[in-house]
Amino acid sequence: MFNVVSGTIKNLTLTGEYKAYQRAGGICYRFKGTMSNCINKVNISQASSFRDLGAFVGYADGKYSLINCINYGNINCNGSKNGGGMIGTDWSGSSASVIYNCINFGNVGSAIQYTTIGSDNKATIANYYNYGECSNFGLASNTYKNCYSLEDKVATINTEIIIEKSEEYMKSQDFIDNLNGYIESNTDEINTKNWCKWVAGSNNLPVLDFSLIWNPTAGEEGTGAFVPVT
Repeated sequence: MFNVVSGTIKNLTLTGEYKAYQRAGGICYRFKGTMSNCINKVNISQASSFRDLGAFVGYADGKYSLINCINYGNINCNGSKNGGGMIGTDWSGSSASVIYNCINFGNVGSAIQYTTIGSDNKATIANYYNYGECSNFGLASNTYKNCYSLEDKVATINTEIIIEKSEEYMKSQDFIDNLNGYIESNTDEINTKNWCKWVAGSNNLPVLDFSLIWNPTAGEEGTGAFVPVT
């Protein structure tokens, strides 16, 4: 949709099919800034072998934040290098880059290096789960906090830092409570304000309710609560 973006993208949903003839992302090719409350339903493929193909961003060339984003689209990289269910490649090298409270449902394949997250470098990924097929969850240089993958969907996965769960568990209220509990208990550590609440989707898998966001001071005695977006 966009070529180069430096700034903020929010509340955007894209659908369709897209064949790329160069580096590309479902929402933008090159990005630095904040992307929040976005949904990608675009299936993306590359016509020939390039690099950097991502569901939301082809490549990040500066500090970025992806928050409350859901990918449903499949990413077919046609033998190119670096494909991802969030971004294609992180060229920023910024340890301040983050992927928070996001989901990948799409399959990511046919790349030299393809992951559910993308070829990140030093990003922090928190409260994230993967349901799609891919070769690798993400690079070891990232920091992972409360990250999950459906069992047997990722060919190479470090189960010491990424937790594999059954489909039965992922469709349970316990999993939803886990994801919401992380938001409620980590406000001071990574600032979870405005993270969306997790609810059961039509197939009982957790999805984000964009109408409810976490406010750490809204509850009784300032304890925090999920409140309607105003």
